[in-house]
Amino acid sequence: MSNRREPRLLSLDGGGARGWSQLLLLGHITYGLEQRLNGNESETLSAANLYPCQYFDIIVGSGTGGITALMIGRLGMSIEQCYNAWKGLDEVFDSPDTEGKLFDAQKLEQWAQDLVEEYTGDGNSLMYVNGEQNLNGKSCHVAVTSMRAQNIGHPALFRTYRVRANAEANCMIWEAIRATMASPSLFKSIYIGPSWSKQEFINAELGANNPVSYLIREKEALYRREGHYPPPDIGCIVSIGCGKGEVISLIEEKQSKGVWSWISGRAQSDPEQKVHDVMLRLAKDCERKHQEIQSSFSRDDRRIYFRVNTQHGMQYIQESDWGENARTAISAHVQSFRQHAEDGEVIDDVITELARLSPLPKPTDQPGSGGYGEKARYVGSSYT
Repeated sequence: MSNRREPRLLSLDGGGARGWSQLLLLGHITYGLEQRLNGNESETLSAANLYPCQYFDIIVGSGTGGITALMIGRLGMSIEQCYNAWKGLDEVFDSPDTEGKLFDAQKLEQWAQDLVEEYTGDGNSLMYVNGEQNLNGKSCHVAVTSMRAQNIGHPALFRTYRVRANAEANCMIWEAIRATMASPSLFKSIYIGPSWSKQEFINAELGANNPVSYLIREKEALYRREGHYPPPDIGCIVSIGCGKGEVISLIEEKQSKGVWSWISGRAQSDPEQKVHDVMLRLAKDCERKHQEIQSSFSRDDRRIYFRVNTQHGMQYIQESDWGENARTAISAHVQSFRQHAEDGEVIDDVITELARLSPLPKPTDQPGSGGYGEKARYVGSSYT
C-alpha cells in the first residue's frame, strides 16, 4: 500500500437472509461507479462484470455480511456470481439439524467448501493471500468477525492478511464462514486452530453485528504493520446495513413471522423471556453503533462516513426468511429505497466519493491488497 493513499473502507452488517439487500445495494453502487468512471463503456455493463472489491481496500463483515465480504474480497467474485452463490444458501436453511439447533452446520460447511473450491481450485484454501496466488487484482484485505466461546466480550477477527498483534490462526476460508455464521440459536459452534490448541468460536452478533468500529481499527493495525507512521487518513467509510428492523419494545403489537414466531408466543406467557428477547435484540442492534460512529465523524470538514441501509419494509423480513419469495420482497424494498429522494442521494454521495478516490494504481507490495486490477469488459445481460 502507498502511504499517500486514502484507504476506502467497507463495513457489512450481519442480518441473515436480509443480507440480500446488501448485495443489491453493492451492485447499484458498483454499477454507478463504473458508469461515472467509464462513461460510454457502461453500455457493456452487467452484474456479471461488476467487481466491488476493485473499489475498496479493506472490508470487514459479520455473519452473512462476512460471507459477502469473503465472496467479493477474498474470492474475487462478481455481483452476479454472488447472487447465484447466495441463492444456494436456501438449501442450507431448508431443514433443521438433529442436534437441537435450527439448521445443519454440515450443510453450511459443504456449501462453503464447494464455493471456495469453485473460485480457488481447493475447498480447503487458507484465508491468507500469498505471493503465489494470482487473483487478477480482484481481491482486497478482508476480515470477518467471530467470538471465542470462552470470551464473548471481545470479537475475534479472521483475516486474509497478517497483523502484528491479536492475530487469529490462518484458518481455511470455509472455517471462517462457519465461525462468523455460528449463531448459538442457528448453528453449533466450530473449533479452529492446530490440533494441540483448538479454540471454540461462535459468531459475533452480540456486540459486533455492525463491525464498523473494528473496521476502523483494522485500518490502523494494517498500515502500522506495513511501517506507515502515522497511518494515512481514511478516504471513505461505507457501512451497509441489512435494513432497519422493528422498534425494540417490551410491548408487542403483533406476532412475528417465520421461524421466529415461536419466540413471540413464549414471550407473551413468560415476562422473563420477553425481557431476554428484548435484550438480545438490543445487543444485535446495528443502528446504535451507526449513530455512535456518525457522531464521531460529524465534525469533520469533509464527509467520509456513509451509512446505506434500506429504511422501510425490511422490518417485516425475518433473518431466517430464506427463499425466492423473501428475496423478491427485499428487492422491492431496496428499489423503493433507491427511488426515495433523500435515500437515493446517499447512494449518489457514496458513488461520488468513491469515484474521487478511484481508480487507483494496482499496488505491487502485497497480493490482495486492494488492487484495481484489469477491467472486465464483457457483454452480458443488462444490469437491473
